[in-house]
Formats: sequence, C-alpha cells, structure tokens
Amino acid sequence: MKILLKGNNLASWMIALALQQYKQLKVTVTGKPEQPCYPAVVSALPLFKTVIAQCSIDQNVFFNFMQPRPLLALQLASIEEHFPKWCAFSNYGAPLGPVKFHEIFSKLHLNNNNIGSYSDFSLAIQLAKQGKFSPPVDDINSPFSTFDVGYIFDTAQLLLFCQKQCRQVACSPSVQYENDFDLIIDSAAINNNNEKVQGLTWQELTKPNNSDKFSKQIKQVEDGIYTSIFSNNGVKNCQLIYHSVEANSTSSMLIKYAKNAIKTSVIELQKLQSETQKSGAQTKVVEVPQDWRHPCSILSPLDFICAFISGLLKYFPSDNKHSSLLYRHYSQISDSLLDFESLVKDLLLNNDDNPLLKHYLATSSIPERELSWIHPDWYIGALLEFNKTPKMETPLARQAPMARCITLHQQVKMVFQRILTNLSL
Repeated sequence: MKILLKGNNLASWMIALALQQYKQLKVTVTGKPEQPCYPAVVSALPLFKTVIAQCSIDQNVFFNFMQPRPLLALQLASIEEHFPKWCAFSNYGAPLGPVKFHEIFSKLHLNNNNIGSYSDFSLAIQLAKQGKFSPPVDDINSPFSTFDVGYIFDTAQLLLFCQKQCRQVACSPSVQYENDFDLIIDSAAINNNNEKVQGLTWQELTKPNNSDKFSKQIKQVEDGIYTSIFSNNGVKNCQLIYHSVEANSTSSMLIKYAKNAIKTSVIELQKLQSETQKSGAQTKVVEVPQDWRHPCSILSPLDFICAFISGLLKYFPSDNKHSSLLYRHYSQISDSLLDFESLVKDLLLNNDDNPLLKHYLATSSIPERELSWIHPDWYIGALLEFNKTPKMETPLARQAPMARCITLHQQVKMVFQRILTNLSL
C-alpha cells in the first residue's frame, strides 16, 4: 500500500514514525520544509510515552536520544495572585476506602477547617517545588506510584529523531501524480478564515529556580496568557497568546515581553474550525485535524498529534467506516484535552461560567468521557487549588463524622510530611 504524507512538518514525520513499523506500507513525505508554527521547546502529556510504545519505538533509544526534561506539574498564576497555584499529573492524598480524599478535603473546607492547600497532598507537586525528580514506579504500595510524568522536548531534536528513524520513508518536495497513492494523509492544509490567533514566542537565557526545573508556568498577564518552560540547556522558552490585539500593537508587545530575548517570532495562525473528511475518486484523502497548529497554553502540538496517531493505529482508514471511527476516536480525545485547557484558563481568568466547573460545584464530580487523556484527579486538583469547593458534601462524605474526617486528614498529612522529610535528607 502506497501512502503519501502531505506536509513536510512535525505532524507528518511523527505519523511516518508510527507507520514505518509496517513493512507492507510504502510511505512518502512531500512538501518543502515548513517554517515551524510552534515554540522551539514544547511539553507533552504523560500519555506521550504510550504512543511511542504504539509506534514500536524502543523507549530507551528514544529517551537517550531526546534527553527530555521531566514535567511534574503546572504552575498557574493570575494577575491578583503573588504565589502560583499548582496542578499536577497525579493523584492527591491517599486511598481512604470508599470515600475519596478530595471529598474529605472539601467537607473540611466547607466547614472552615484550617487544612492548608490541596497541592500539599500531591507528591509530584512537592517534588517540583523542591526541584527534585524521582521517576514514578509501578507499585501500588509505593507513594511514587501516585503520579505520572509529562515531558519537555526540543522540537527540532524530535523532528530529527523522526527523520533518522524513518529510514525507509521517501521524502520529496513534490510528487507528479497523487492518484498513484492509495491513501493521502494531509497535514499541510490550513483553514482559510479571517479570524486569527495572535501572539509572540521568544527565548531567554536565564537560570531556573528549583521550582522551575520540572514544571511549566502559565500566567494570566494584562495582555493575555503567558507560558514559559525551561529546556535542558538553560534557555527559557516563552509564549504569549493575546486576549485581543490591535493591528499596530505587536511591536510594542515585542518590546514589553521580549526585551531579554535571544530569539523572537510572531504567532499569526488561522483560528481553527473542525475538519471534515474528504474523499477523492481513486485516492482516499484523510486530513489531519489542525488543532496541532493552534497555539495553546496548557497543551502542545505533540498532544494533538499523538491523539491523531493513536486513532490512526487503531482505525487505519482503509474504508469510509474506518475513517469515521478514526475521526471519532480523535475528536473524543481532543475534546477532553480542550476541556482541560479551557478549565485551567477559566480558573486563571476567574470565569465561573465554565461548564465543567459548574458541574463539579453542583455534583462534586467530573463528568466521565468515553475516551479521555485527562484523569479526573487532574481536573479536581486544579479546581480545589483555586478554592472551588462543591456546594454540598457527597453522600459518602456526609456519612463520615467530622471528627473522623479530621483524623483521616491528619493521618494523610503526617504520611506526606514523613515522605518529604526523607526526600530532603
């Protein structure tokens, strides 16, 4: 089977990496190398390593080549806050039988008990605050099984890895006859829409503090949402996505936000709409949804590319049925990703009109999706860190006497203090 990947970009080469494990496929990447539409350093959610495994890539080979920086938590700061809130890819607290730790914490908070911050009960956040990294372990008896790890990648290095691994993949600036291919996967198309997303990206030479080493910073600033992450070589990679911007204000923003920059570029991407499948008379065409080009604060291009690849490997588009299943699989994952992005932004902007926030305040739970890459504890961790407490106790928490809740809270607190003391030795 002959496959043409249109678009000489990160998405096409990651798709080629996924397909090169199948010897019966002849894959060609076509197009001139695209100017990168993403920051030089990007983050990836923990499920990235699962997709790498699905691509039959030896994880030791991959991580030895890439040398990524582990990502344990997000630092979230609004204009009003002097100290960041935290959100981690982790469970919080400890198992307490049928009642969940966040239900006990919410009950105590509703009754005005002095219980500290919810982030005090995430081992991943405490490690990030101390600038320490201990890899998670697959042992339910260990506290180091309570969190997962995202990654911070150099995107040029990732593109180079994909190209080096794809030894059997042909690359050509153009092809003469597209109908010679059985399947075209197009990641080059960009929607034509007058509305645009605008912003800046830049790099600064700076030395991270301990809490910057294994976290990603997202701040609400006067002009928009500001994101910064550190690479392994001591460079701070920054991005600002505007709330709104006048045509002539870009240069003043460059001066304001990038005065210490060693490299600066302006983001001006089309605002995206949902993609629809296209079919040719002889050659089947599948378009890669353009979410990966959309500048995000919490997410990155890698998260959306991996969502597409996971669907591609599960539902290879050999016919219309499998194509629709591929798009359905992708949309379920991408919707969960965008829900998380939207919730965290609304928490920063103090917008209480978010549907997930409303549901949580009314029910003490997060609605379950058929397929999601965001664990409910990640949502709840962000909500409770911003003091968004449900209006009523859950039935299980209601049955637990207040004295029992205080005792359970203190026991979990003592366990965390003991673990953190050992880490500090």
